[in-house]
Amino acid sequence: MKPLIQKLPLAENSSFVARTYQTPYFETPWHQHVAYELLLTNGSTGQAFIGDFIGEYRPGEVYLLGTNLPHWFRKKEADMVGCAVVVHFIEDFWGSTFLNLSEMQAVRKLLQTSARGIRLKGVLNERVADYLRNIEKVRGLTQLRLLLTCLDEMSHGDEYDLLTTRWQPYATHSDHTKIIRYLNIP
Repeated sequence: MKPLIQKLPLAENSSFVARTYQTPYFETPWHQHVAYELLLTNGSTGQAFIGDFIGEYRPGEVYLLGTNLPHWFRKKEADMVGCAVVVHFIEDFWGSTFLNLSEMQAVRKLLQTSARGIRLKGVLNERVADYLRNIEKVRGLTQLRLLLTCLDEMSHGDEYDLLTTRWQPYATHSDHTKIIRYLNIP
């Protein structure tokens, strides 16, 4: 079974999605999408499945997931309330040439690195988490500035773990079958 392909709803007046997903909408099973995902976990603990990575997730952790990187945040207990602030954006949402600017070189490299899945830690995690807690409360240029600030700080920081050892976005059917079996997905 291949991961679900998730289509992201963009509002008419926004170039990216920033919203809180809470149970039951937090429980999207093994899936992938063409957008990058910047995520702040809240309210539950459980297992994170990101590419070929399997590990614990806790409230307050920030992740950056590259395009088409399959993932699932599975709550530890079914009656827990899962919650996350999630920002989805496509690579050229700010225009086709913005990432080619010399000032964006570090962000461009960060987005390339996110293909392996990134989990922040330390002071960097705390700073980016604070920005993400506020990103839904603002609109327009202020919201865009918060996203760019998150990406800029992450691109110049070194407090993070790369999660996948190697990931081929289009794994074989056999690989997906093994993952689905391990996750006990019907």
